[in-house]
Amino acid sequence: MVEMRAYLSLKAGAHRFGVTSDEGFRLSVSRSTGDLFGQVLGQVNGGRGVAETLMDFVVAKDGVYPFRLLWWDGIGNSSCELYSVDMETGVRSLINAPGSGYPAYQSARTVRPFVSRTLPAAGTILVPLTEAILVELESNEESAQLAQARASRADAQIRFDRVSDLAKMGTESQSRYDEVRTALDAANARVEEIEARLSDLRIRAPFSGVLGLREVSPGTLLKPGDRITTLDDVDRIKLDFSVPETFLSMLTPGLEVKTQVAAYPGREFTGRVAAVDSRVDPDTRAVRVRAEIDNPDHAIRPGMLLSLALRGNPERALALAEQALMPSGSSQFVVVLDAGDKANRIEVKIGRRVPGFVEIRSGLKPGDRVVIDGATLIPPGGVVKILRVEGPPKA
Repeated sequence: MVEMRAYLSLKAGAHRFGVTSDEGFRLSVSRSTGDLFGQVLGQVNGGRGVAETLMDFVVAKDGVYPFRLLWWDGIGNSSCELYSVDMETGVRSLINAPGSGYPAYQSARTVRPFVSRTLPAAGTILVPLTEAILVELESNEESAQLAQARASRADAQIRFDRVSDLAKMGTESQSRYDEVRTALDAANARVEEIEARLSDLRIRAPFSGVLGLREVSPGTLLKPGDRITTLDDVDRIKLDFSVPETFLSMLTPGLEVKTQVAAYPGREFTGRVAAVDSRVDPDTRAVRVRAEIDNPDHAIRPGMLLSLALRGNPERALALAEQALMPSGSSQFVVVLDAGDKANRIEVKIGRRVPGFVEIRSGLKPGDRVVIDGATLIPPGGVVKILRVEGPPKA
């Protein structure tokens, strides 16, 4: 990839620029020196043969505007030209060429981002963010350019101060004053540009977190998309899961979620539902839910498989083993023992079921003794001998 930067002194009004290239390119320009790459004028991806692309740029006021042209040089001999286009005559002039009317500082270089300093060790907690530099790329060229740019700015400031004093006394022309002022603006912009490039060569952590294993070393040539390391904020874990749409009415932010992981048997982590998606998946008929779980000791790590229980509208109810039921038509009966172990057949109303158990809505009360095995063999009023007593199911 090859880069060209240019600072153009433009008058207020519409301007047209053209790029001729045989590979992909991107041309960007900023409306202020503080924001170097604020607007992309044009971009072409991939090879297309030699072709021209025209782009318009409207300037609100006179000033110096930074341009940046990047083009792909995959085989080492691609070409790319930037030029101005007269909007009335169509005449094309190469930028910075004699007679173009666009005085500018222009540079071209091949971008080679080698790693010069690597990140801290894996497991390091990065706080605060302003101090957390993950990777620093080689910047010898940029540092030298910055020193040169600052010297040029100092010289431009001296010239401007001298001409400004003369202009106030009426011994210097306005055109000369405008010329040195433009030169000073361009020098300031050049310094800001290089400082921005130096800042870009220091890759900082975008948020506080824990570093993973580094995947680069000093001397590594980085390319766009290369993985440097991982950075995870694990103080609070976000857990995404799907819930059938039939339970949509009970899903509200703040609902309690309990989770477990295989790495910590018997330990339960508690969280809350943070958000419910606005759409239901038409294929699975499920809605996505996001929960947040506090993780102060960093026990849960990204990528772990968690089992969870989502409890909505919790209520206490009587539960009975399913095998104790004796269906008769649409009714359900159970055998209850009184204080003398005498059997009585009682009709019950059932509700929801879970594996192995059924909810009893009416007919029984807490503490009743119900026959689970062999209930169909006991005649009404018969006295039974209890062989085994089972405790109530866990809530």
